[in-house]
Amino acid sequence: MATYQRVALFILFDSMETDLISHLRDISIVSDELLNSIERNKALLRLQKRESQIFDPSDDFELVKGLDLGDKYQILMRNKHLLDNSKSDYFIGINSVI
Repeated sequence: MATYQRVALFILFDSMETDLISHLRDISIVSDELLNSIERNKALLRLQKRESQIFDPSDDFELVKGLDLGDKYQILMRNKHLLDNSKSDYFIGINSVI
């Protein structure tokens, strides 16, 4: 049985990932190319291993779901100029703490 701490950490990281995906969705509307070729290939390989999941390999936003939390954060930082000022400042502040 999972400990309460483990469950709490799962909830925390899941929430962080959900927030990152939400912000990446905003960026994907503005940007034509969200992922670089390395990220795209990495996501494709991971999603293909999950046979139960159906996805469109030409849609970068769908491919984001195959990347890990760190990859998603790097994509957000690379495209921070597409975020509004308050969000950009917030994520840059987090980056300086990490």
